[in-house]
Amino acid sequence: MKWTILAPNAFMDAWPGAVVGAPALAGREVLIVGDGRRRHAYIAEHDVAQFAVASVLMPAAHNRHLPLGGPAAVSWRDVVANYERVLARPVPVRFVKSGEPVEGVAETLRGLLALYDTFDTDFDTSGLAAEFGVQQTPLDAWIRASVATVRSQSMRP
Repeated sequence: MKWTILAPNAFMDAWPGAVVGAPALAGREVLIVGDGRRRHAYIAEHDVAQFAVASVLMPAAHNRHLPLGGPAAVSWRDVVANYERVLARPVPVRFVKSGEPVEGVAETLRGLLALYDTFDTDFDTSGLAAEFGVQQTPLDAWIRASVATVRSQSMRP
């Protein structure tokens, strides 16, 4: 029996969008647990779908474990800077220590954010993307598209 394991890293759609994008678009302060310098190779959900389709169609995917990440690892500080460029305004940020109680943020989320401040997931998937014909989505392109979608939805009657 042939198999393929797709092992995506954290999704851009979930982490940067929820942690930085949602509060930034709402004009609220962004909360970052730790110093925001750890780097993670967030991947767009759409890119994982492209890998899934390609892996079904390509014999090269048989009997392989495919670690999937974005085209570049980024820190929370990078994510904030990208949102600032796209929004053309500063995004207020507050850094908190792990375990510090923060009103309005679920304890589970604080724990996960604290965990992300203990390691990096900085790995290069450009060779794998080229092999499978996947055009990876850079964080800045994902943020531009995400912000454009939110803005267009807010303009609807």
